[in-house]
Amino acid sequence: HLVDDAAVRALVRELVTLGSGSGVDSAAATPAGAEHGREVAARSIRMVDVKHPLVCSAAVDHVLGEASRRLKTKDGEGDEEGKAAADFLREALAGSAAGPLPGHAASLGAALDHPQAGLREAALRELRNSGAASKVMSGGARKSS
Repeated sequence: HLVDDAAVRALVRELVTLGSGSGVDSAAATPAGAEHGREVAARSIRMVDVKHPLVCSAAVDHVLGEASRRLKTKDGEGDEEGKAAADFLREALAGSAAGPLPGHAASLGAALDHPQAGLREAALRELRNSGAASKVMSGGARKSS
């Protein structure tokens, strides 16, 4: 890799924070600023997914796992942040295997490789329903840069 996996994970975490509006940011002080930040974060995370699909999927899985763990330790606040992060990722990565699996704290890519058959089946259903199966199947044919 030309890019360190930890750096991609940190970038994805920051983009999710910006895109979900859960961070304290002066740009988010106005609705227009928050929407602009969300659009920039969504475009950026899609670019990361195109350039580094496996690392992006792992990073999304990590971010969702962190949000899930916070849900168990906080009440209320963590729930809203985790939901906002999942909603942002679902919207930004629609049609990508890096997107979150609805109802689970995992990316579709991680769920496809999970030891539990039910989780793998749910990921396959979600990919089929979202039309992303063709992207996943052709993903192996792409050259990584």
